[in-house]
Amino acid sequence: MIRSNLRLIMAKKRIKNVTEVAELCQISNPTITKLNNDRKLESLSLETILKLCAGLECTMEELIEVDYDEIGKLLK
Repeated sequence: MIRSNLRLIMAKKRIKNVTEVAELCQISNPTITKLNNDRKLESLSLETILKLCAGLECTMEELIEVDYDEIGKLLK
């Protein structure tokens, strides 16, 4: 349903590891690792997503990819 584009953004910005992202965005390593591994993305807070976007200088749409067809299936 929700996928992270963190690896792609890291590659474009030549960021080598999640520790560098964590320091840049002032977010814990475990949280960045979750995002990097597409685990429990639904539980990320909006504040965390905004910090990531600010630190990585990207938009939410660039960072998080949403499959709206899959979300629609939940409503049926």
